[in-house]
Amino acid sequence: PEVEGSLAAAAGPAAGAPNIASRDVAAAQHAKAADTLQEARAKLSLGDPAAAARLGRKASLLAPGDAEVRAQTAYLRLKSGDAAGALEEAKLATALGPRPRADALLLLSAAQYATGDATQGRASLTRAVSLAPRLEPLLRLSAAGPSPELDKAVALELSAAFTPAYETALASLDAGAPRAERT
Repeated sequence: PEVEGSLAAAAGPAAGAPNIASRDVAAAQHAKAADTLQEARAKLSLGDPAAAARLGRKASLLAPGDAEVRAQTAYLRLKSGDAAGALEEAKLATALGPRPRADALLLLSAAQYATGDATQGRASLTRAVSLAPRLEPLLRLSAAGPSPELDKAVALELSAAFTPAYETALASLDAGAPRAERT
């Protein structure tokens, strides 16, 4: 018993138990990333995609292992015209988590098409459709290769997935108001 007690003491408090402090830090970082993304979406709705993309990159630094943050950042970078950056973020978004989400795969597809890789873009779109059959019309549009119609349909789908309704309300508020007054 004395040996077992000394081994447990040597292992440190709550050996093998989740570290509550690190979970608290992760939760705080996620909250900061969420606030940053909210600000980014407001910038996007106010017509400043470059500022939105910068804020998205900041959010990704705050929560680098969060697939949702990476997907939001990919969307913001795509909207700002940074297809290569969007591709990088979308790849990370699809790699994180137990399995990729359809919206992240759709983002990956859009970024691949935007960087000129139609073959991979169609493959990612096919994977997205397998997870979300409602995207089937996009796959039919992609059969002929990249086109303005496909771009428009994908843009509409991405906008629906990544621009919550509250953005419209945020855009109408004074951008200089303190955050507490905006919520």
